[in-house]
This record gives sequence, structure tokens and C-alpha cells, in this order.
Amino acid sequence: MGFFFMIAEYFTSASYDRKGARPFLWDRLKRLGVPLLAFLLPIRPLTGFGGYADLGAAFAEHVQSLPYCLYYVSSWDAGPLWFVEALLVFAVLYALVRRRALHPCPPPWCTPPARLRRGGRP
Repeated sequence: MGFFFMIAEYFTSASYDRKGARPFLWDRLKRLGVPLLAFLLPIRPLTGFGGYADLGAAFAEHVQSLPYCLYYVSSWDAGPLWFVEALLVFAVLYALVRRRALHPCPPPWCTPPARLRRGGRP
């Protein structure tokens, strides 16, 4: 799996350089976020119902008060799309780091006084 992450990073840096921060993130949200939501919203509730039924059989007295929607939210799992979820998180982190590296905020003690910034004499 590490090899696939390496390949994704190789193409991520070129895509960010070509598009910039905002179009890069928008493209990643479309390419990775839409399939992730398409799995998490309609498909995962159907596949996770078996785990809820097994939990209900094991802990019948406690789970009867737990509705399925709370079980679904508390057992957050991207399932087979964990790689897509990780790529989306890493793409957002990459964009934040690159944006911060291109526009660093200097600490206040490194900023020269106003009279020196203008280039004039005191």
C-alpha cells in the first residue's frame, strides 16, 4: 500500500503546481469525495446492518435502546474505500502545507522597523 501512496503523491505535487490550491482541492473533492459519499450514504448502511444484528444478538438487553442510526454514526468506517478517504485527507493536508510554505507569516520579531522597510534614513 505504501507504493500506491507514493504514486499518488508523485501525481499530487504536479497537479497542485499546475492548478493551484483552490482548483486542486475542488478537483480532489469531486474525484475522491463523491465516490466516498456514494459508498457511505446508500451502500454502507446496507452492509453494516449485519454488524448491528450481531451486536444485538450478543448484547440484547443493551442494544434494544440503541437505534441503528446511532450505531451507524458511532461505528464510522469507510470500509473498502479507506484508501480514498486517506487520499482525501492527505490531499487537504498537502494543500495546507504547500499554501503555508508559499506564504509564510514571519514572526513579529523578524519584521524590520517601519523606517528601515521604507529604505529611508532615520
